[in-house]
Amino acid sequence: MGNLSEHFDSNMFVCNCGQCRQEVKISLTLVGVLEDVWVKFNQPLAIKRAFVCDNIELEEPGPKRNYHGIGKAVDFGAAEEKFLPEIFRYLETFPEITGLGYDPDRKYIHIDLREKEPSKWLYQHGGEKELTPELRARYGLGADVTADRGKKSVSLDMPLEIPSVA
Repeated sequence: MGNLSEHFDSNMFVCNCGQCRQEVKISLTLVGVLEDVWVKFNQPLAIKRAFVCDNIELEEPGPKRNYHGIGKAVDFGAAEEKFLPEIFRYLETFPEITGLGYDPDRKYIHIDLREKEPSKWLYQHGGEKELTPELRARYGLGADVTADRGKKSVSLDMPLEIPSVA
């Protein structure tokens, strides 16, 4: 039993750079979505990347203060990888999930709570590709699913800051 939900502990979301004090920040909305996926698919989920501290963000290429850096993004895999396309399609129905990416090679899904226009993509050859009908068909993602953004569930959008574990 986790301290954030039935299946998730705060230590699953800590920064693992080795330089900080194992800082963690995570939106409880994301934890709730992940819990829902775990239960619906009866699939243990492995958090591959969640919160990243400033040390990591400054070293990595790409946008600074990305959604991982503010506790509003998670990359995860499933115990049985064959479920990932179906999980991706299920996640498309959540109005809270406004950033959704799938990496079929490294076997993970990215979800985030971006404030910008919703976006879906596929990771290919080290970059993000817009999720076209052709790519959806190639990777078993079926037809595009559009969530009803007017029906938000009750959620906690503020990231939860948990004291360092050190």
